[in-house]
Amino acid sequence: MSKHNLQQLQRKSSSLNALTKKWYRKLEETGFKDIEDQEGRLKSWTGHVLHDEFAEPLPENHKKESSKIHKTSQQEYYRLVGQCLFDKTFPSKDYRKTWQLHAEGLSYKEIGRLMGLSKPGVQHRIRKMRTMFKI
Repeated sequence: MSKHNLQQLQRKSSSLNALTKKWYRKLEETGFKDIEDQEGRLKSWTGHVLHDEFAEPLPENHKKESSKIHKTSQQEYYRLVGQCLFDKTFPSKDYRKTWQLHAEGLSYKEIGRLMGLSKPGVQHRIRKMRTMFKI
């Protein structure tokens, strides 16, 4: 590498470092706490949750809010499942019927009873189609 190219690279690197420091300073001023170190690794981790210094307290109604979020995501899931009946190709008529009953919200046990399948058989079909449909 020529001396000129090396100098250009050093200037770019220096400029990038200055810009990075500027934005980290701005983030710090707003109260932002980065959970990762400079190399992208988590600063602290205890199994399933970050240490308390990074966690915000849960609101009083967190269970009610969590329930609303669950219900909304469940509605969206079944909307997508139902849409697949019109947009996707199924391996067989039986697989399509299984998916249709699933879209209607029937349990695996109920679908199995109606289709003459075991609960694990229904689970296998649903899992296979979820993978095929990327849901």
